[in-house]
Amino acid sequence: MLIEACVFNLSQIGELTTKLGDAVKVENPQVAWAQIYGLRNRIVHDYEGVNLRLIWEIVSDDMPELRIKLTAIQKTFVENESV
Repeated sequence: MLIEACVFNLSQIGELTTKLGDAVKVENPQVAWAQIYGLRNRIVHDYEGVNLRLIWEIVSDDMPELRIKLTAIQKTFVENESV
């Protein structure tokens, strides 16, 4: 269940990137938007099977840094709303 939850959440993150405007992506090139969506495609369409070792590396190595970047972006939105 843990593996399925991780894979599902990664696919959801990729899907949610499509809801962001292009301006957000252009203004935040520090986030690998295309790679995030590309992973979503590989998971959803099961291109050559899902590499669980890769999934684990993403969850353990990449997600902490991505969380920091996305939190900073979110903070900018909140600050701009209060202006």
